[in-house]
Amino acid sequence: MHTVVVVGTCHEETKHYSTKALVEIIEAIRPSLILEELPEDWVVDNKWRKTTPGGGLEDTALIKYSTKHPECRIIPYDIKGRNDVLYKHEHKKNWKLFFTVIDKLRKQNKLSVEDLLLYKQTMDAYTLRDKGFYSDYPRVINSASCDYLMMYKNKVTMRYYKKIIEEYEELKPYKAHILFDERFWKVRTNAMDENILKILRNEKKNVRALVLCGFEHRNDLIPKLKKHQDEIVVKEYWEL
Repeated sequence: MHTVVVVGTCHEETKHYSTKALVEIIEAIRPSLILEELPEDWVVDNKWRKTTPGGGLEDTALIKYSTKHPECRIIPYDIKGRNDVLYKHEHKKNWKLFFTVIDKLRKQNKLSVEDLLLYKQTMDAYTLRDKGFYSDYPRVINSASCDYLMMYKNKVTMRYYKKIIEEYEELKPYKAHILFDERFWKVRTNAMDENILKILRNEKKNVRALVLCGFEHRNDLIPKLKKHQDEIVVKEYWEL
């Protein structure tokens, strides 16, 4: 049976989550297979993948680790065409504009009392993620508490966004964006889960696989993978 270790990262170095810290975690796991959160069409010659623009925490750590352990295979598992889809939908631009309009409505005192409360809950969830867990140590980021917050944050924010896009004319132009984001996250998460299982099922021998993902994906990926306990055992890196 395969052993799968899911390790959440910040995608970039932070004060307490450095390249050195991630390399040490990988060294402790000693995986024979590493699955990285990159689109599957980023494979180069069926061996490696394109480097993300400007590098990143995972890329830097994996280059260091693979130099020392060239026998360890690294395979991308994210949805094919991920970046092209997000670019086509102007994902970052629309989020920036959406938040700008909400903030303008708030400053103009146009939000209802209920929506102001929901706005505060939403911002509090983002603050706890960014200034709390995001800046903490790997063990904290890879914890049940962090997973629960990410699940809570996703539910609270999406519920709020879907509510206010129907109530304010200024926000209705972003309805398609909000619905796309919700749908794409679900489609992408399901595809990543399926790709991970597909990769493992193609292995002829049992492997210890490390799955690297942004820490906001842990609360989706781990429960999905645990549904296949007849094929894999899912562990935290400190349980090995």
